[in-house]
Amino acid sequence: MDLTSYIANVSMSMAQTSLMNSVGTAMLSKTISAAETEGANMVNMLNSAELPPAGAKGHLLNIRV
Repeated sequence: MDLTSYIANVSMSMAQTSLMNSVGTAMLSKTISAAETEGANMVNMLNSAELPPAGAKGHLLNIRV
């Protein structure tokens, strides 16, 4: 392999690595955005839930193991 081929191969490898990093970063950004949206939706759902009157079953979290 001559020097020109080596330089071309290194250049292609670096470009491919850069592309893979960019795609990974974009995917991570979308995943974080989706998690934030789902978290906000969960908080809204919990805040809008009707609570039973005080003293009724289920007013507090009743757990029996």
